[in-house]
Amino acid sequence: MARIIPVSSGKGGVGKTTFAIHYALMLSRYGRTILIDLDMGTSSVRNSIDVPVSNDLYHFFRRGVPLESCVTPIDSRLDPSGRYRNFGFIASPRGLIEDLLNFDGPHKASLIRAINTLPVDYVVIDLKAGIDPNVLDFLPHANTGVIVFTPLVPSAVFAASEMVKALILRKLKALFTFDSFLIRSGLSPLQIVNYMVHIEAMEDVYEAKEKDLEEFLLLMQKEVDNEVVLAMLGNVIRDFKIYYVLNRFNSITDSVEKIIRPFTDSIHKAISPYLKMINLGWIVEDDRFMKSATQRVPLLLQSQEQKQPVRKMEVDVLNQWMSELKKEFAPLPKPIRMTSSTVVAPPPQKQAISNNPLDQQLNLLKAMFENQDRKDFRLNFDYITQRSLHLMRHGRFDDFGDVKLLATLQDRAEAIASRWH
Repeated sequence: MARIIPVSSGKGGVGKTTFAIHYALMLSRYGRTILIDLDMGTSSVRNSIDVPVSNDLYHFFRRGVPLESCVTPIDSRLDPSGRYRNFGFIASPRGLIEDLLNFDGPHKASLIRAINTLPVDYVVIDLKAGIDPNVLDFLPHANTGVIVFTPLVPSAVFAASEMVKALILRKLKALFTFDSFLIRSGLSPLQIVNYMVHIEAMEDVYEAKEKDLEEFLLLMQKEVDNEVVLAMLGNVIRDFKIYYVLNRFNSITDSVEKIIRPFTDSIHKAISPYLKMINLGWIVEDDRFMKSATQRVPLLLQSQEQKQPVRKMEVDVLNQWMSELKKEFAPLPKPIRMTSSTVVAPPPQKQAISNNPLDQQLNLLKAMFENQDRKDFRLNFDYITQRSLHLMRHGRFDDFGDVKLLATLQDRAEAIASRWH
């Protein structure tokens, strides 16, 4: 069963497609990997990899070609050593095809079903920028996948925080729309309708009565006398995980002031101060990425021809990274079954300071900056890939990416409720 990892961004111009291509190439060193270009209308992946494409998503939708038969491999001209023989990509259609650019329900459902059954180890999805339904529908229900930022496009921060809020509100809406579990748990139909009104109002920043989702939890805590329901709703919000990568990294100061601090503040104000935000790493600013895009040969494919011996410093750096990973992620937390008395109770002040998410991000960024060779993009991608693999191997299946995309609100409701039966 494949692990599906969407790559998204709040705004265009952050280098999302470049990251997705190189990330998928690196993952293919550890298992069969398919990159799917869902940034319809741009053909970005096709235009970045100079190999002939026989079948693409047009053939899947219009000609009934199985999705697996739409995979284009890297040929021996670009990969003479076969280092990335486990990599393939599914290109979006050439040009602008209106009904494929704006998925209708049947198109979307058929593609999701096909993605869920691909016989590979990893599926990386390059989504278009923004937060419309054609982005949200391909994101995991319990985490963000990978969000790409760059200090050069700071406006992407607010859009990304809105995306996180939209994903969590969608989960809540699913629960209160398909309410059999909540009714069995003792909520009345009137209560369910009332809470749906609050959730729909929170989608409209002009109408929202609650400032953030913690206030919504507080409202429920006052009115609901069921610890399981309160704990489940608390986990829907607080157990959601945010993963991001800093692309075109140029300095700690720039990244902190333009990305990390405003993103953390925005998440805290709009959603909850308890969400876990995890910086998977960064990609150094390197003019060669732009040049490789015009040449249509990803930089990782070019760099392998240098055949430089691995330096002892690189081995030492990677060993240090893996040691830090074990400290950071082990053991990964299990779902917290909070009681009614702890759903919205803030942690003690001392604990709040030691676990401050912004402090955690700054400390991790400083440690990464001190420990790695900042000029080597290959090590940057290797670091991000190793962190991803650790999450997939040692966490729950929905801690990072997912093994199945959920096509409907009902699917999402059942996925959430199944963890609490």
